[in-house]
Amino acid sequence: MIIGKNRRQVILNIKKSVKEKNFYAKVEPNDPILSKKERLNLVKNFWANHDKLFSRIINLIARGILNVGTPILTFNTKIDNPTSLKNLSSAIVTCNHYNQFDCLPLKRLAMKYHKRLYFVIEDTNLKLPSWIGFLMRNIDSIPVTASIEYLGRDFPRHLERILIRNNWIVIYPEQELWQNYRKIIANLDPCKRVPIIMQLK
Repeated sequence: MIIGKNRRQVILNIKKSVKEKNFYAKVEPNDPILSKKERLNLVKNFWANHDKLFSRIINLIARGILNVGTPILTFNTKIDNPTSLKNLSSAIVTCNHYNQFDCLPLKRLAMKYHKRLYFVIEDTNLKLPSWIGFLMRNIDSIPVTASIEYLGRDFPRHLERILIRNNWIVIYPEQELWQNYRKIIANLDPCKRVPIIMQLK
């Protein structure tokens, strides 16, 4: 992580992966490594429990934590020209992903316009430990997994359900989180991840 005892090891893993031109490698030492079948089952279980009463209550708690923490953690963040978004209804937005807190300026902007912000996350994030895993599982997450059936049918259906309610969705162009990188790694292989900026009327 960008904070914590593994920072040095993560930086070494990034350097090694860059040298090997493996730009989408997992570089966090404790990242869960699962088979495609395990990933798909993880996502299916996530959606199966998504609308249950207990999950809704935990979602409210997790969103409350994020709503309280965002203004505190972004108190010195300046957002240029936010009034240009005053007529924006539903939207899919993107930004670079360089640490675990880079979503907070977008969250703060969404809160300013009273928009609910959803996050497209990698499936294995649902298995992360401790507080970060709790947030990944219980904030407004939309997991994505390498399944043609899921990506072609279920994933668009989830996006449509969210966008039709005039909410915002964040999609990061990078496949993996590489802390503190200095260039847009998605541009290294535009067929791997395509940045999307879209407004839906």
